[in-house]
Amino acid sequence: MSSGPKQPPFDAVYFDTNVLLEHHWPAPLPALGNFLRLAGWGKIARYFPEPVIDELRAHWSRKLREATERLMSARESVSKAASPISCDVRVEHPTVSILKDQFRDATRNAMRQFGVTSIEYTKRSSQEIFAYAVEYKRPFAVDAESKGFQDAIIVLSILDHLREQSEIAGVLITNDKALRNLDYRPFLADFKPDRLRVADLDSVFSELYEPYFDKTRVQPYRRLLEEAARLSRAELRALKEFVASRLTTEMLRPGVAEQTREIVGIEKVEIRRVDLPFPETEPTNTSVDITIKVMVTLKAIVAVDYGALRGLFGDIESPSEPARDKEKRITWFGVIQASGSVVSGELREMKFQNLTADEF
Repeated sequence: MSSGPKQPPFDAVYFDTNVLLEHHWPAPLPALGNFLRLAGWGKIARYFPEPVIDELRAHWSRKLREATERLMSARESVSKAASPISCDVRVEHPTVSILKDQFRDATRNAMRQFGVTSIEYTKRSSQEIFAYAVEYKRPFAVDAESKGFQDAIIVLSILDHLREQSEIAGVLITNDKALRNLDYRPFLADFKPDRLRVADLDSVFSELYEPYFDKTRVQPYRRLLEEAARLSRAELRALKEFVASRLTTEMLRPGVAEQTREIVGIEKVEIRRVDLPFPETEPTNTSVDITIKVMVTLKAIVAVDYGALRGLFGDIESPSEPARDKEKRITWFGVIQASGSVVSGELREMKFQNLTADEF
């Protein structure tokens, strides 16, 4: 047996925004947290491009703004419903400025915890980037009004970093298939393509996982993971009841010109994936965090604005009509966060705690 783990065929990993959103950064789900720990054990550098950090912050800010707008709308609805009785509905929460500061702090703390370093924006001129856009150099899309701008800035920032770090090879971890098989030559004429691969998180995780298959870290993880998956399958009925008690219309993504009015019922819950963090030591009597990714099939009442639909297809002359309700079957993807009790090294029970949408 070798004295230590073999070195993977890359020295650094770079992350795209979609992967971090899917895994709930800056409070990462176990799959991402485990990967970052493995990379640290393997002395693989972990980088977030600054445009990715800014895009994450902007996405979080949009969600916060939308949530506060719904909260204010609900307050006004209660006041109107109580009329003519005066009803002073009070809503208290920290200011948006305070919440933004806390999000920045959470991001910095998580990056420090997992050993992640930021890399700067590309220093290329707007004129140079504009030329790439009008010439449809991928990742800019053809005839799509410069679609791909964010991707281009992220890729150029990574390429510029690799140009400065000429001794390393990296992997861009992304869910975006459009970034695969990019030709880097228009951006760096002498750049060797094998210095930057593009892959998804699961693929790169597998490359790091096998070298660390040892008794102290990975074997306890695999045993607990198998027990967590078994417990999840055994608790499908309770899991379905938990989803039914926590899922709200605001968590669903309505279709075009649709508004979800009511959830009629949960038809089926299927387990897509179970994850938990790598134990730092041999687990005996402790608790562990568990995430369960699920696919939910449900029925809901949705209001369909057929006038808006016709308008989307160019029909603006038909008379307007009120939205009509209809029952619709919906598929929804979610993440259940749970805690498990480890007794004498075995996972004995699991308690469901929270339900959120799975963003991917």
